[in-house]
Amino acid sequence: KRILLKDHLLVSSLPPPILFGSKWPEEQKAKIIYVYRNPKDVMCSYFHFSKKMPLPTTSTIEEFMQLFLEGKVLGSLWFDHIKGWHEHKSLFNIEFMMYEEFKKDLRGSMLKVCKFLGKELSDEDMDTVVSQAMFENMKLDPRANYDNILKDQFGIQEKGHFLRKGTIGDWKNYMTVEQNERFDKIFQKNMKDFPLKFIWDMNEE
Repeated sequence: KRILLKDHLLVSSLPPPILFGSKWPEEQKAKIIYVYRNPKDVMCSYFHFSKKMPLPTTSTIEEFMQLFLEGKVLGSLWFDHIKGWHEHKSLFNIEFMMYEEFKKDLRGSMLKVCKFLGKELSDEDMDTVVSQAMFENMKLDPRANYDNILKDQFGIQEKGHFLRKGTIGDWKNYMTVEQNERFDKIFQKNMKDFPLKFIWDMNEE
């Protein structure tokens, strides 16, 4: 039996079947795809998300950035989340994939997903998967955009979509030079020697 789960859990909060499954033979371990995104865009996206959902929110990006960098938001501290998963990667059958790679090369990223899952798709099926996984198509797909959840479960009727922009580097439209420099110092302090690559701008390779 195969079950697909999507969550934002800390590695320490995993359900017992997955956590204890780390002791199973490699072929029996759950396959985990950890999609990470540059934290400046994560923060800005979270800032707008918090305004749509019934969550504690702030009026300015400055106030929210302070909470985000202190881990005083739902989901805890971003640095602890990604480092915790990476530090325990040997316990799981896990693939770390960059959100920005999906944006820059969606087809190549989906081929990487298929390889990790041990799936082979025809060119026609891959074309369909890539088309459905495009941000603009997911934004209009009720199976992906959660617009109905906003309306039916939370009574939120405002215009717009659950999925907002999905772009790379949108943080530049919200952070000042001083905020960016302060963020960089904290990032460098917390992520020193962290091996995964980050892309901060659409033009960055």
